Amino acid sequence: MAACIGTAKRQAWRRLTGCILVLAITSWHTLHAAFFAEISRRDPGRRELRCEYSGPGEERPPDTGQSNPRNSYVSSIMLVPLRLLELSCYPKTCRQCWGSLKEASQTDMANFQNQIPPIQTTSSTSKFRLSLPLSCGGRLLVQGYRASEQQVPPGWPTGSFQEWRSLVFESAPETAKERGPPFVQSVSKVTCTADGRWLPEADPQVLALNYPKTLAASVAASLVMMDARSPRILVIGLGSGSVPLWLANAVPDSSVDVVELEEAVIRAAGEALGFPAAGGSGGTGSSPLRRALRGRLQAICGDGAALAAEWAADPHGPRYDAVIIDAYDALNRVPRPLWDEAGPLAEALPVLLKERAVVAANVPPGFPTEEMLRGFQKRLQGSKAQAAPALALEVPETANTVALVLRGSGSAVEFYGHLCEAAERFQQSGVCLFDAPERLTKCAVQAW
Repeated sequence: MAACIGTAKRQAWRRLTGCILVLAITSWHTLHAAFFAEISRRDPGRRELRCEYSGPGEERPPDTGQSNPRNSYVSSIMLVPLRLLELSCYPKTCRQCWGSLKEASQTDMANFQNQIPPIQTTSSTSKFRLSLPLSCGGRLLVQGYRASEQQVPPGWPTGSFQEWRSLVFESAPETAKERGPPFVQSVSKVTCTADGRWLPEADPQVLALNYPKTLAASVAASLVMMDARSPRILVIGLGSGSVPLWLANAVPDSSVDVVELEEAVIRAAGEALGFPAAGGSGGTGSSPLRRALRGRLQAICGDGAALAAEWAADPHGPRYDAVIIDAYDALNRVPRPLWDEAGPLAEALPVLLKERAVVAANVPPGFPTEEMLRGFQKRLQGSKAQAAPALALEVPETANTVALVLRGSGSAVEFYGHLCEAAERFQQSGVCLFDAPERLTKCAVQAW
C-alpha cells in the first residue's frame, strides 16, 4: 500500500512539474512577443491589401454580386470608408485653382459639387478624435471610423482595436468662402488601446490613397536603382506621417527626417494619427514598432526650406540620398520657396544631396511641374554637360503629379525604364503590399 501511495505522489509531482514548465514557457513567449520581439516585415495572417475600391459608400462590403457605383472624381482608395474623405480631389475642370495660384470661382465649385455623389461625413460610428488650431488660420481635424478588418499587430495589449483616421484641414470661417471646402490631407490605419495607455500607432505597411503609394514607390525604386545602402531621407511636410513611416519600415537600414512647419500637425500626428516618432500627450507604453524605429525616424518642427539652407551651409550637416517635397500651405498650394529655382531649397540641393540622389515632389493638378523640374535640373547640373534626368508621373485617380529628378544618372528615357525595373526588384523583396510597378506604369509620363 505504501509503495502505491509513493508511486501516486511521484506521478502527481511529475504532472505538476510539467504543468508549471508549460506555463513558464508560455508566459515567456508571451512576454517576449510583447516587449522584445522584432517586428516582422509581414506579420503572419495579415492579408495582402492589394485590392482598391472607388466610389461612395463604406469599406468594401462582402461580395453580393452587386457592384457599387464608381466615380472618377473621388480618390481611389484601399478599403477606406469614404465618409472620411471630403472633396479630396478636384476634377480637371477645376485644375486652375491649384497650381496657378488662382481660386476656383463659386460657379466652378458649385458645378464640381454637383458632379459627385454626396458623401456622408458624419455618423453615429464616425467620431472626431482631435481638433487643433493652425498658426496660418483655420483648424485641423482628425476623424476616426472603426475598421471592419481588425488586424492588430503582435505585442499590443488585449482589447486593442484599429481605426481609419483622416487628417482634414478646415479654413477659418472668415476665409472659408475664398479658400473653398475642407480637404483631406491624408488617411492612415491606426491601432489603439482601449484604455489609452499606448499612443495610437499607424500601420507602417498601409498607404490608403494612390498618390502617396505612387510617391513612395517612386522613391523606393529610385533608391534600389541607385543601390543606396543605409539611405538617409529628408521629407518636407508631415501630414499624418504615412509616407515617411512606410519608407522607414520598407527600406532596409534607412533613416528618415521629417520637417513640418506646423507644430499642431506634429502633435496631431503623434496623438491621433499614429506617427511613432512624433510627441504626444498620454500613453506610457512602448510598442515593438516604436522601439524598432527609435533613432531611425524623427519629426522636426521648422521651415523645411530654411533648414535645408542651414544644413547645406554647415560642412558637417546631414547629406541625403532622397529629398521629398510633400507640403502644402493653407490654400492647398506648394509653397514657392520649396520649388522655385531661386528659392532656398533649390539653392541648397547641390550640397544637401549626395552624388547619387533623387528629389521627389507630390504636386497638385495644374501645378507648373515643368518649371520646377527645370529649375532643379539647372541647380543640380552645375558644370556638367548633361542635365539630371527628370520625370513627371501623373497619378490617374487623383491627377496629382509625382515629379522626380535623379542626380548622377543617364538620360530621362533610361531613367524611366530603369525605375520600372527597380520597382520590380523592390516588389520581389516582399515588403510592399501594393503593386509598386503598377503604380508607375499606370501613370502618364513626361520626361525632360
